[in-house]
Amino acid sequence: NRQPWQPVTIGIMAKLMESIHNAKIPLHQKRLVWFTATTCLLGSFRIHEVLPKEQNSFDRSVTLMQGDVKITQLKSNGVMTRAVTVHLKNPKEDKSKHGVRVDIFETTGPLRWLCAVNAYTKYESSMTDTTTAQPLATTSDGKGYTGRMFNEDLKHLLRGKVDLSLGPLTSHSFRAVLATMMAKAGCSDSDIQLTGRWTSTAFKSYVKTARPKRAALAASIWNTLTES
Repeated sequence: NRQPWQPVTIGIMAKLMESIHNAKIPLHQKRLVWFTATTCLLGSFRIHEVLPKEQNSFDRSVTLMQGDVKITQLKSNGVMTRAVTVHLKNPKEDKSKHGVRVDIFETTGPLRWLCAVNAYTKYESSMTDTTTAQPLATTSDGKGYTGRMFNEDLKHLLRGKVDLSLGPLTSHSFRAVLATMMAKAGCSDSDIQLTGRWTSTAFKSYVKTARPKRAALAASIWNTLTES
C-alpha cells in the first residue's frame, strides 16, 4: 500500500524558506518555488489549479494565466487588507461557465514571512514576460513550470531536512494543510469546509460570503495560530 503523503507544517515551510534562501539557483526560480508553496498552502489549491500540466503547451480554459491573478484590497474591521485574488476558470467544485474567485488574504504579525501576497508580488516583479495571455507559472526561459518540476524542487530543497519516514512530501502535501491548521486553531467544521473548498455546496457558500467576513476569518485563524 502507498504510504500517505506527509502534510506540510509551518516548521517545514520555515525549512523550505531557509533552503530556498541558501540555494544556488536563479532568483526567479527561488521566487517561483516560494510563490507556488505559499499559494497552494494558504489557498488549499490542487497543484494544477496553479501550475500548468505541460512545459511547452497549455489549455487556456483550465490553465492559470497571468491575467487570472491580481492583488486586490478591501477594508475589514476598519483596517485595509490585501489579497491575492485568483480566478479559477474550471474548478473541480463548480463547473459554472464563469468560474470562481478565490482570495488568499495577507498574513501579518509573526507569521508574515509566510504571506502569499508578498510571495506573489516578489514573483511577479521577477517575470520578464508579463503578457496576460501567458501561463502565470513559468521558468526564466518562458516554459511552463509544472507540478512535476515543483516536486523535483521540493525533493532537492528539503533533502536531509525533513523526515521522509513519516511519508512522502510532494505537491499533494499542501492541499489539506489549511484545514489542519484551522482545526488546531479551533475553527468550526463549516468554516473549514468553506475556506478549504471541500465540497461543492460549501464552496458555493464560500464564494458568496462577503469578502470582509472572509478576511476577518483569515485574520482570526492567524491570530489563534500565533498565540498557540
